[in-house]
Amino acid sequence: MTRNAQWICLWLMIFFAKDVAGQLRFNINGHINNTADTKTKNSIKNDDIIVLNFLNIPRKDTVKVQDGSFHLEGNIPYPSIAMIEYKYGGDLILLDNSTYQYTLELKIADSTHRVYESNISTQSPFYNAWSNFYDVKRDLQLKRNQLTTALQNCTNPDSSLYYKSAIQEADQAIAAAYHQLATDHPDSYIAAYIIPGAPDFNYENYISIYNTFSDSIRQTFYGKNFYSRMIASRESKASEPSVFKNNEAGVFPATATIDTALRKVMLDKAFFKKQQYTLVEFWASWCGPCRRVNERLKGMTPLLKKKDVALVGFSLDQAAEAWKIAVINDKMPWLQVSDLKATSSPLSEFLQLSVIPANVLVDRNGKIVRTNIYDRELDDFLKSIN
Repeated sequence: MTRNAQWICLWLMIFFAKDVAGQLRFNINGHINNTADTKTKNSIKNDDIIVLNFLNIPRKDTVKVQDGSFHLEGNIPYPSIAMIEYKYGGDLILLDNSTYQYTLELKIADSTHRVYESNISTQSPFYNAWSNFYDVKRDLQLKRNQLTTALQNCTNPDSSLYYKSAIQEADQAIAAAYHQLATDHPDSYIAAYIIPGAPDFNYENYISIYNTFSDSIRQTFYGKNFYSRMIASRESKASEPSVFKNNEAGVFPATATIDTALRKVMLDKAFFKKQQYTLVEFWASWCGPCRRVNERLKGMTPLLKKKDVALVGFSLDQAAEAWKIAVINDKMPWLQVSDLKATSSPLSEFLQLSVIPANVLVDRNGKIVRTNIYDRELDDFLKSIN
């Protein structure tokens, strides 16, 4: 090898080493167990697509199932969040420099649907810190839900006071769990990711924790989301829920939102008046079934336009970046809005959305005429429009 060739090889080694420096490499080993369905005609089978849909970076990896297994691997710049999506569901997974064993076991197989139970086994510090925290939070939330149910069914004034006090203590315990997470994982990706979900999350309560984050954390998706949520909480209008309280029955409440370019969009009677109908589809970046609904809606956009039905996506995300990345990855051409308040959105509470995907159909007068209109029901409705 000539000296020039040696220098070229050395330069290439340095260049590519720099390109992967600081990168983390994940490996996911997937296995499908279909023993509950001997025919496997409609179960997950060979050549079915498994999608790894990232929520914090604009990226989507795909792989085909072969012999009941699949394998996903790749580099990421820092610990990342993704959805493993398959045709009957999906699971959230937190990725770092680790190996993951992912198993899908068929539990229900009948003529209409399939239900798979998933299990993720890993030594990942990022994933396990998240999983352990939500085990604690789930138990605390379950206790609070039981107290709330007891209060609703209670007729004794003294007992009502007890339950109200106990609910306040439960709320304090949940908030304390978030603060403990910050103590246990200081200046970490996991703290920056999870803490904005705290029930008492606002600027005053959490700016001190944000100030402990290093620049390397602040400049990531998690740090930026943490900061933007704090600022949004400080600037939010306390009067918004009272507007809904006095809302006209059966009418979509005037709701202040932003689009993905952070421009203000008011969903009110003036907005709905522009077209014959508006279909408002509620979804979130972390909701696999929602994103499959959005895929179907993409194929219906020409017909919706022809029938003068506007389509609006309302995201129940709390992280603006996750929402924007999902819109980019899924290539949704219709208007996307959000109030970035997740399931605490006043609109979600007003409409009593217990699950997503969900939608409402609004006429040009702002009146809600249909709810949760999907598949054949939506097709039949569109056919009925002249």
